[in-house]
Amino acid sequence: MSDQLPGHERPQNFKRSAFHAGWGLFAVWLASSYLSPLELTLVSGSFTVIAWGLELLKRTSARGARLFELLFNSITHKHEADQINSATWYCSAVFVSTLLFEPVAIIGSVLCLAVGDPIAGIVGRSIGRVKLIGRRTLEGTLAFTFSATLATWALLSLQYPSVTHPVLIALAGGGSAALAELLSGHWLDDNVSVPLTAAAGISLSMSVLG
Repeated sequence: MSDQLPGHERPQNFKRSAFHAGWGLFAVWLASSYLSPLELTLVSGSFTVIAWGLELLKRTSARGARLFELLFNSITHKHEADQINSATWYCSAVFVSTLLFEPVAIIGSVLCLAVGDPIAGIVGRSIGRVKLIGRRTLEGTLAFTFSATLATWALLSLQYPSVTHPVLIALAGGGSAALAELLSGHWLDDNVSVPLTAAAGISLSMSVLG
C-alpha cells in the first residue's frame, strides 16, 4: 500500500497551470471589455468548432495526431492522448453557457475556472492532507473557493459596479464552482461542470439578490 498523500497522486504541471490561467484571464479581459453577447457566442462557438475539428483530426490522421502532440504535449495530461482533450470540453461548456446565461455570469464562470482550478491543483498537490473525493483534498477545495470568490468579486467590483451584493454573488460563483470541481470525476470532466455550474450559481444569485 502506497503512503503517497492524496494531493500528490499526479505530478505538478506548472506549464499547464500557467497556460490554463493565462488563456482564461485573457478571455475574461477580452469578453468583459470588447465583446457583445452575440460576439461572445460567435467567438466561443468558433473555438468549439476548431477544438472538435482537432479532435477529429487527431483520431483520423497519423499526421494530425503527431501535430496535436507537438502543439499540446507539454500542457496535456497523458490520459488525454486517447481521450477528448479538456480544452475541447472547456470550449464546449463556455459556448453552451452563452446560450443559457447573461454575459456577466459567463465571464465570471470562466474566471472561476481560470483562477480556482490551477490554484486548487497547486495547493492540493503541495500541502493537501485531508482527502475528500478521489484526488481532491480539503485544502485544495478551500483554495479553489477562496481564490475563485476573490477573483469574481474583483471582476464584479471593477467591471460591473452596478451589480449589487458583489461579495455574495462572487461567493455563489466561487462556491458552486469549487463544489462542481470536487464532485466531478471520470464520468464528467470538470472543464464542463465548473463553468456551467459557476455560471448558474452567479446567474441565480443575481436573480435572487436583485
